[in-house]
Amino acid sequence: MKSKTKKNLITYLIIGGSCLAIGATAGIVGKKVLGQEIVDESGFDPESFKANVDEIYSRYLNYTGSNYSKDFSASELVNIALEKYRRCEYCASVGIGYANASPGGNQTVRNAQIKNGDTYFEESISLGIVGVAERSIQVGKDGPVNLYMTDNKPDISPESANYPSTPSELAHDAYKAKWGKTLDEMFIHIISKKTILDSDVSKSGNEYTVTLNLNVDTSTYYYKSQMVTISNLNSRPVFSKEKLIYTLSSNLDLIHMRSEEEYKATAMGFTASINSAIEYYYYPNVEKNIPEITEKIDYSWRG
Repeated sequence: MKSKTKKNLITYLIIGGSCLAIGATAGIVGKKVLGQEIVDESGFDPESFKANVDEIYSRYLNYTGSNYSKDFSASELVNIALEKYRRCEYCASVGIGYANASPGGNQTVRNAQIKNGDTYFEESISLGIVGVAERSIQVGKDGPVNLYMTDNKPDISPESANYPSTPSELAHDAYKAKWGKTLDEMFIHIISKKTILDSDVSKSGNEYTVTLNLNVDTSTYYYKSQMVTISNLNSRPVFSKEKLIYTLSSNLDLIHMRSEEEYKATAMGFTASINSAIEYYYYPNVEKNIPEITEKIDYSWRG
């Protein structure tokens, strides 16, 4: 029974990823149920915590200054970069990192995203004590998602997998409800002035570095949905750290992001403490073909 439970917990590290200081935050309340620390989100409205990206991006397009960090906040700089990336006709990214579960051990983590016109692709792979891999393809911003998944470890290597030939098809809204975001949204965290605990912006040469320490409850709302789906958790995981470090170009193009996370999750009475670090490399306006289901991603294409 324990080995099965460990597998359920560790598998969600791919999408990625003690006492916790959880207060009452806009409908989010920390409490214990049967000795397990959980977060009650029944009164939380995630939409009210999102930034007004259209307004922020309009100010960016009309900006005539010379230093964005003087006239835009940290959350605005990041939201501009994310929106610029989403609006590219073509773009691609790869993510490389690890997740460590205690007990459980290390997992390697890989992630790739491609936008080619109105077709979107994502792959996530994690391999260690257990293996899990998934590929998703979505055609059109409102289109359904074809999902290919395997947790058969012999079919998975650190950077590739043998997927089933027939996908599961989920309607657009159904996929978002289960996975926290659709493929056209690309980014899963809620980033706004309301979800940032503290931030730092620095400029070196032609690049900006934006560091965000996020509220572990409000910023991860959709992310937790993704974790529950992958791991079949009985409750949503509880975060103690969510730190994102972005590198942006002089024109606020998205170049790189490092995520650093710490959280706990419980399934079937078994609790694991997880920490992870993943490096993401982004390539706006770079055209990549959507791979066939048997085609491997080149994860050396980074940096």
